[in-house]
Amino acid sequence: MALITVALAGDCTKIPFIDRYYCGRVINHSKYQMRYVTDPNSSSGKNLCNIWNWSDDGGAIVKCTQKYLNSGSSVGAGVVSRRGTDVDAFCFADRDYFVSESTIVPRGEWTRIHDNQVVTCSGGNGDVPRFTAEERRPGLFVHYGLDFGITGGIKAAFTGIVAVVVSPRGNINSFKNETFLEVHFTFETYRSALFDAVLFVGGSRAEYDKLERQVRLLHAAREVFMHFKTVCSSEGGLFDH
Repeated sequence: MALITVALAGDCTKIPFIDRYYCGRVINHSKYQMRYVTDPNSSSGKNLCNIWNWSDDGGAIVKCTQKYLNSGSSVGAGVVSRRGTDVDAFCFADRDYFVSESTIVPRGEWTRIHDNQVVTCSGGNGDVPRFTAEERRPGLFVHYGLDFGITGGIKAAFTGIVAVVVSPRGNINSFKNETFLEVHFTFETYRSALFDAVLFVGGSRAEYDKLERQVRLLHAAREVFMHFKTVCSSEGGLFDH
């Protein structure tokens, strides 16, 4: 039985302006052992890897050092992380696997991934593939003066994933209920590629009309949408503009 691989994401890639990196990551939720490499095309590689998607021109056989990833394990620092292990390719040595609904990779062939990708492999023996929210990263956009009291509940509901908070200039207090909120990025340092989906918290149309930087919020919403990310609003005021 072929395995289903959900591709979500050399060295980790530095994110501009912040001390964080994009690093490839692989999560093995399947019943079988996988293999991964962190040094494709390295002169010190001890093995050879036939990577079918090595470049835009097609596949290539390159030197590599193959390592094992057991069922239930994971490797790689992941997206928006401190610098750590960067996984560059993976494979199943003894069984075929899917990387999309229409693309099956033969056993022993490797699939290359980029630094901003997290790959979750699951299934086997006829099991229904296990799709989880693990490693997903939603962004919560908040603004001074809006009621973001629901943010704590939203973050608590995201079991197993980390909600990243974005605001105009840093940690803020709600003018309505004096709720303090720790902020991870500002409007100037975030990148839409950091998120799988975003939620704009709080704000009726009248409140958005009064915001001194509403244009920046609207720009953020359009940018995220144009990058094919899900965009939501807790009160809908943003979408009236």
